[in-house]
Amino acid sequence: MNWQRVRGYGKRNYSELNIQRYKKMLGNKSYGRELSRQKNEAMIGCGVLNKMVGLGMPKSYRAT
Repeated sequence: MNWQRVRGYGKRNYSELNIQRYKKMLGNKSYGRELSRQKNEAMIGCGVLNKMVGLGMPKSYRAT
């Protein structure tokens, strides 16, 4: 649909999927009490999630 393309509706879907994936893999709450520790915990969690997603991605190449 045109309105979805204009409004960028698919980007919202991707962000919600990534938050869902993060919560499912790493838990629903943060254990750090201070904001700086919560930020570090989130950065480490995102790094772990990116590494796991990268390991599951197939290597693609152009067939000639």
